[in-house]
Amino acid sequence: MQPNKPGPHAGLGLVTTENYHVPDKMVGLIIGKGGEQITRLQAESGCKVQIAPDSGGMPERPCSLTGSPHAISICKQLIQQIIDRGNTPHMDGMGGGPMGGGGGPEGNSVVEMSIPGTKVGLIIGKGGEQIRQLQERANVKMVMIQDSNAPSASDKPLRI
Repeated sequence: MQPNKPGPHAGLGLVTTENYHVPDKMVGLIIGKGGEQITRLQAESGCKVQIAPDSGGMPERPCSLTGSPHAISICKQLIQQIIDRGNTPHMDGMGGGPMGGGGGPEGNSVVEMSIPGTKVGLIIGKGGEQIRQLQERANVKMVMIQDSNAPSASDKPLRI
């Protein structure tokens, strides 16, 4: 008899959902290009990650982590590593504990520009890929304000 040997279901435990908040400006990094980073995160941790589509103007975006308590713990560590790398772009992420701060009103401003209605599709791109890439490259949040999904020639505001 080996009491210390884990059984075949060790670590599975009960599945729970925990609400978690991530800095809104780091969501692009956490999701990654084409969703590859969040897919890797879920595969490595065994935890399902769902990030709210919008922060509602708040500095942090809610997300839900679903899995065993152990999987959720691993997922939080991996998310924190991504956030730390995002907060220290000139470091290689070695050493130290989690970084403090991030997400404060550090000169955040909103700029609105008009985009011709005939060019909105070019900005958004297929499946939103183009606007996602623009947001990642510029490290900003962009929202195309559209009254309806029907194409029109009138200008549409783009909030950055």
